[in-house]
Amino acid sequence: MKLTFSARLSPPQNELFRGKLEATGVDHNWVEDDEPDVVYLCGLPASYLLDRYTPLAAPLLSAERYQGRPWYFVDVIGRRGETAAHRWAFNEKASFSGWLAVQHGLLRDGPFPEDISWVETGSHLDSIEAVRGGRADRAGIDSIILDLAPHLLGRLEVVATWGPWPAPPVMASRRLGPDVMSQLRASLSSNEGGQWLLLEEDHLAPIVALSPGGSRPS
Repeated sequence: MKLTFSARLSPPQNELFRGKLEATGVDHNWVEDDEPDVVYLCGLPASYLLDRYTPLAAPLLSAERYQGRPWYFVDVIGRRGETAAHRWAFNEKASFSGWLAVQHGLLRDGPFPEDISWVETGSHLDSIEAVRGGRADRAGIDSIILDLAPHLLGRLEVVATWGPWPAPPVMASRRLGPDVMSQLRASLSSNEGGQWLLLEEDHLAPIVALSPGGSRPS
């Protein structure tokens, strides 16, 4: 049975997922459908799919901060030696690490800055470039991106880290039968193509709790 797959994260993360599938020999087609059989995506939009999809797995990175757990962090980046933090770049409002977790982090660290402004970039990689090029002072970046591709920082630096939060999951449609689900879990948890961790059903609970009203952002 050939399944349909979609990867909707940054290029480094999507390539990691593609490499896993190729190494394990999962028979699949890549599609851009709204309802693929299996999708690898950000935790916030994933939380809106829980009535139709179930979390399967997330990659385990080797950096010490992951401690063998399926979690990740929001790395706040800035230009070296610069303390200004008025202009924040973000990829999109449907992003957990780039948007919602940043709102949460700023509120947690003190009164929300009144003079803050926002620069929407469309992707984490473009947010990095916005900070590098001076269009923004800060950006919240998915830590998995920076640990997979540390060269992306260049002369920028991580000035703060928030988390941990549930790592972006691979989700499988509940329309797939139990045998297919078991085969997917076996493939994703194998040692071929890097280590991935199987997820509990409530993996996304912290994100669901933080999401305003449990509905899609406007």
